[in-house]
Amino acid sequence: MKATLIIPSPTTTNRKYKLAWRRTSTGQSSGLSVSRSSFCRVLNGERFQDLRDVIGARIETDDVARIARALRLEKDEPGIIPIERDSKKCP
Repeated sequence: MKATLIIPSPTTTNRKYKLAWRRTSTGQSSGLSVSRSSFCRVLNGERFQDLRDVIGARIETDDVARIARALRLEKDEPGIIPIERDSKKCP
């Protein structure tokens, strides 16, 4: 699964943050962590909606349903953008 949180910037290039699964001590998934972020370490649905509504953030992912489920949002949530999976072709 590939997922990137994109924060638009009016003056410079967009900031991109890789999203990764958070795990509990028992190995269960507990949402998404944001790599190299100064504004939050854990991304939940409410935080994503705030970032989207206030500054236009979006998530680009190759698995919309899985990201929506992790954030406890609907699959058709605005701002969760599907991208093509990388296909590795064998010669």
